[in-house]
Amino acid sequence: QLKFQQLQQKYQLLHNENAVLKAAGKSCGDEQGGIMSELAKKDAMLDRMKREAKQVIDALKKKHTDEIEALKGSLSNLSPASSSSRNSADPSSSHQGPAAHVAALTAELGEARSRISELEDKLSVAEEAQVDKEWLEADLVAARTEIEKLKKDLLLAQANSTVVDGTREHAEKEIERVTAESKKLKEANEELKSAIAAAEEGKLMLQSALAAMEREVSEKKKQLEESEDLTRLLEKELGAAKGDVKTLRAKVSELEEESESLRQRLSAT
Repeated sequence: QLKFQQLQQKYQLLHNENAVLKAAGKSCGDEQGGIMSELAKKDAMLDRMKREAKQVIDALKKKHTDEIEALKGSLSNLSPASSSSRNSADPSSSHQGPAAHVAALTAELGEARSRISELEDKLSVAEEAQVDKEWLEADLVAARTEIEKLKKDLLLAQANSTVVDGTREHAEKEIERVTAESKKLKEANEELKSAIAAAEEGKLMLQSALAAMEREVSEKKKQLEESEDLTRLLEKELGAAKGDVKTLRAKVSELEEESESLRQRLSAT
């Protein structure tokens, strides 16, 4: 928010400098009409750029906040501690056996895949917002170049107008005044460069945040793969358990037959 306020102040300062130049240009007559029109266009362009900058920065801040919160929530949902606490807190899980555990893990895997897909979509949106910001910076550079040209044209037009008036002393004072105003405008442009550098720093911070998000997504994918391995292991154990149960049932049947045979022998004796 502070960086955006600084950028907004630079825009306002540049806007005020243009207003000063327009006021100074009114005394030069019709010869400067074209320059005044160009300055008015620059004012409109600066206003538009200020609005677009605010929209881009606000959108990036909101997306960044939403994505971080979503990642935190997703990581807390996928953490092994939360999974074990759910299993230990549910008394029925110990009675439902491996099949119920496999079904629960399968459901969690589906949810994890869905969350990872949403995070990847958000990363794509953030990259598109970065392209818009780079376009805005290029527009600012073009605006500074155009303003510098208009400044020189206004200085020349005012000097020519003053010379035509035939008052050399007045012309020298007018040139000195406009030169001072041009110096102020140059200083304002330097401050605008600093604001753009601050915006570049913000861009690097966003890139760092995106890199952290990508690492977290990679970690979640790794956890997902581990969960899938555990599911396969449980399915294998479940199959082995089913085989053991079948064997035990056959053994029980065999023992029952032997027991019946022994009872019959005892009865015969």
